[in-house]
Amino acid sequence: MFGNQVRSKVLESRGAVVSLVSRGVEIVWTLGLYWSTLTYDFLVGRDEEVVPFRARQLRNLLCNLGPSFIKAGQVCGSIFFVRKWH
Repeated sequence: MFGNQVRSKVLESRGAVVSLVSRGVEIVWTLGLYWSTLTYDFLVGRDEEVVPFRARQLRNLLCNLGPSFIKAGQVCGSIFFVRKWH
């Protein structure tokens, strides 16, 4: 029931649909570009030396994408921290 209300609200106008699609493209593009830079670093053998720079880049990327992505970054960071020490 609640899902149908959300769906109808989000898809109520063409502008809302365009906004939703453009947000999806922004997210996929941003994360894909970051992933491609990680892959390039690995392939050319400089993945270890750019870790601090890529970490800052990821933090800024998550902040720019919004609160949900910030929380996801916090969760991923805490999982890594817990696994690292156990």
